[in-house]
Amino acid sequence: PLLGHFFQVITIREYHYEDETHVITAQIPEVQSDDAVVQDSIDVLSIRETQETIKALNEKITEYVDVLMKEFEADMLEGGYQSLEIDYTTVTDTDSWFTLAIYAFETEASGYEFRRYYHIDKTTGKTADIMSLLQDEEGLQAVSEEILSQMQRQMEEKEAFYFLKSEGDPTGFEA
Repeated sequence: PLLGHFFQVITIREYHYEDETHVITAQIPEVQSDDAVVQDSIDVLSIRETQETIKALNEKITEYVDVLMKEFEADMLEGGYQSLEIDYTTVTDTDSWFTLAIYAFETEASGYEFRRYYHIDKTTGKTADIMSLLQDEEGLQAVSEEILSQMQRQMEEKEAFYFLKSEGDPTGFEA
């Protein structure tokens, strides 16, 4: 028997635009839940909370994708070659945990990729973020210090390069 809810992800919208210097391709997902397959111990309140969680999650995904596309469209006015690909993947789907990643790859003079992750604890039907996992600011600080330490070590060993707020980049990693 399942411990939590059964989720599926479907593509609800697809975009494709292409001209001589611009290309945009986007797959916009929606998370859905099939409450008919939940374990008997999950009560009606939990199902309602899960549906509210999914609705809020889908709204966040739509808002995020809309921002990416609007920024790209504004950049198109500046000229030059540009492309944007937006897609998604289910990272984790276990009896107790669901994680969806939205990723975007943008190319202008150079290319960069970024991802945003959305997590649902299937046993509670609620979203999870870093603070719900770390419990408090002290936990966040400990993890941030370890991440920063590993980033600095990798840069010293020339394995990677990171933008760090502590080194003058106002948008770089801080915590």
